[in-house]
Amino acid sequence: MKKIFFKISLVLVAFALSPRIIAQPIPGTLNWYNGAGTGMLTDKAYGLLKKKTSQPVIVAVIDSGVDIEHEDLQGKIWVNTKEIPKNGIDDDKNGYTDDVHGWNFLGNANGKNQDGARLEKTRILAKLRDKYEGIDPATITADEEFNLYQQVLSEVEQELANFEQYVEMIKSGQMDAESKQYIEDQLYINLNVDYDDRSLIGDNVDDFNDKNYGNGDVEGPDALHGTHVSGIICALRGNGKGGDGVADNVKIMSLRAVPNGDEQDKDIALAIRYAVDNGAQVINMSFGKSYSPRQEDVFAAFKYADEHGVLCVHAAGNDSKDVDYEPNFPTSLYSFQEAPLDHLLQSELQQKTKKIWWLLSQILVKQELIFSLQVLKFTTLFLKVSTKIYKEHQWQHQWFLELQHY
Repeated sequence: MKKIFFKISLVLVAFALSPRIIAQPIPGTLNWYNGAGTGMLTDKAYGLLKKKTSQPVIVAVIDSGVDIEHEDLQGKIWVNTKEIPKNGIDDDKNGYTDDVHGWNFLGNANGKNQDGARLEKTRILAKLRDKYEGIDPATITADEEFNLYQQVLSEVEQELANFEQYVEMIKSGQMDAESKQYIEDQLYINLNVDYDDRSLIGDNVDDFNDKNYGNGDVEGPDALHGTHVSGIICALRGNGKGGDGVADNVKIMSLRAVPNGDEQDKDIALAIRYAVDNGAQVINMSFGKSYSPRQEDVFAAFKYADEHGVLCVHAAGNDSKDVDYEPNFPTSLYSFQEAPLDHLLQSELQQKTKKIWWLLSQILVKQELIFSLQVLKFTTLFLKVSTKIYKEHQWQHQWFLELQHY
């Protein structure tokens, strides 16, 4: 789910989850991630690599959509050259018609798009309500499903109560338009058990083999967050228009699967598989939720990416939670998982320095574009951060041993 979106054109942190609160850039923060201090000394790295030849890297951005016509992303959008635009034919026979720049898993064949969606806890409550509503807990013993019902019921009721206290303020005109919209989205969409957030798409959300849905509109009704993320990755450098992207030789594949609410496990799993099958080398996932009913299917998609050498990067969230102990899905370690995956990374968002170094070192080492092992050799901060992460997650990131002894 997107949470608090700071509407700053292609600046700030690429993996923030966020809704729609508008703010102005804090002086000195524009392009901080490319600079010195807590940044990456990106320009210096480019200087050291002047004689290096880079290879283009396709980065799939699974998000709210991407504004593929944005002036700061011109020439940075992936094109499926095997597909003829808008001819209504699946030219490359990949199962997706007119997927020229990616795919929109939140739309239908008629070109209509979903925007709002319920939280996963709300959807779970809706499924279990008829079965358990009004039942005396004392009459049920050792029932995990009933315990789940009680848990999501409590959480939804508590959150509804938190937002309902602002209704009178809204009615009396004391609330600004952005805040009013956010609160109403929570009350009437995200936390509304009866809200229908799937019939527009027309698929069976529980059937992962039902892939005949979606459309080629990779922007959708609200592409702010996905565009913001894409800009951090590869916005045109040196044009004086907002922040500079970090990677200079990247193509963004837009996979729209994150609504204003919680994403569906099915959409995420299919988006990952689409990215792998269509040539992505890195998959960025700036979303998350506390419940995941189809964890095994999402993990299977991650394993598919892992087997094909595709690096998956998932945000750890903005809630200052320790995701080793508190649920945040997708995750780098599921309870049923027998072994770690080599190409799945969950970034640590509590410290922006750690996050940026950790993510971009992997992306850019993989593509040999900005960082090389020679550059990393001189980067004390990177080694300090990577050593800490390695010690905390030895089973997951064994390759750091080689990196630090290069």
